[in-house]
Amino acid sequence: MSRLDLGAIEPDAFFLDLPEDPEGLVRTAPTRGPVVVPSLPARLPMSRLAFSGGRIRYLVYRFPRYLVRFRDTFDEYMRSLSAKTRYGVRKAIRKMDEHSESSFEMREYRTPEEVGPFIEAAAAVSALTYQTRLLKAGLSDDEATRARLLKRAEAGRFWSFVLWLRDQPVSYMLGTTRGRIYRHDHGGYDPAFHKLDPGRALHGMALEHLHGSGQIDLLDFTPGGGAHKEKLSTEVVDCVDLVYFPVGPKAVLLVGSHILLQGVSRGIAWTLEKLGLKTKIKQLLRGRP
Repeated sequence: MSRLDLGAIEPDAFFLDLPEDPEGLVRTAPTRGPVVVPSLPARLPMSRLAFSGGRIRYLVYRFPRYLVRFRDTFDEYMRSLSAKTRYGVRKAIRKMDEHSESSFEMREYRTPEEVGPFIEAAAAVSALTYQTRLLKAGLSDDEATRARLLKRAEAGRFWSFVLWLRDQPVSYMLGTTRGRIYRHDHGGYDPAFHKLDPGRALHGMALEHLHGSGQIDLLDFTPGGGAHKEKLSTEVVDCVDLVYFPVGPKAVLLVGSHILLQGVSRGIAWTLEKLGLKTKIKQLLRGRP
């Protein structure tokens, strides 16, 4: 299944640059098989299923994509957030400071030489998260990851952070730049320190640093929801993932199966919510009491 990457078509393009109707771009895809169009801004009403350009267009997911539009100063950005969010960020940094007796710091990683030290620290933290333990979706320290990040660093597009408590990494933020846009690719924190809120502390410190650099206009939290994304963002874009299938029985089978599975998943989520178990399960997965 081919994935339509706007960045490969236009190196400095961004998901907001996708056309309202991507049918023309789909025609350029070098395949007659299914084509995935990820993170299309849903500017127009769109049905779940449609026949478009000789293909079946299927809307797979609808989701928010949160952005931070940078202001002239970090203080101005902070004033754009809710009072509760501002307090939470400052409190997290203060807790880290008090717990460590001022022996904590955020380290920045940008050069090819800094890729290795970043991955070693970030992967050590990631290995402790529920994303890695249960979903196998964490940051791995392997040859493929090192090669990918090294290539970004050599192109001047690698920009990441690790929050250290004394000599121990407790949270990380992996990022990539494209022009004056910063993409938040991945992040995580050591659940043993969750009461100190190291993830929120790092987000606050990194955002202040990026504001002060004068090199970034927009931060993209990438697809998907999340309380921290929603609270720290200044705007949200409603997006959809689309798949264009060639007309045929295989497409009907795949689309029908996916719709059925989504219905079952929503039913389970609704039941857990009604029983008051959804939040408890999330806490259990994250290793919280």
